[in-house]
Amino acid sequence: MQRPAAFVPSNAPLQLLLTQHLLVSQQKSRMMKACKDATITIYVKEGKDISPMDHDGLADPFCEVHINGKKKGKTSVCKNTLTPKWSPPAEFSFDVADLISGDQVAESIEIKVNKSRMV
Repeated sequence: MQRPAAFVPSNAPLQLLLTQHLLVSQQKSRMMKACKDATITIYVKEGKDISPMDHDGLADPFCEVHINGKKKGKTSVCKNTLTPKWSPPAEFSFDVADLISGDQVAESIEIKVNKSRMV
């Protein structure tokens, strides 16, 4: 099949794609620079509806904080309770840069309580 004489292949879609990619790369770069010195602090105050884990119907709950699959901290253990309270609240601070892995930004922070999970 012959093309009409007026048909000229266009690089416009490719140029648009490359321009969009460049803009996204620049946005990521600016975000990473802005996050370089930023800090996030998580406070763990209490737990509710913890599943019984011991033979007496209670549990010894604790909470772990993981960022990008790496453990950042753990609360103390609250013995024999299903409603743990940490007073003062357990405090975990980390650099926002920890949320960035290569050119990927973490979409969630995972917090585990015993074998239960909160996201």
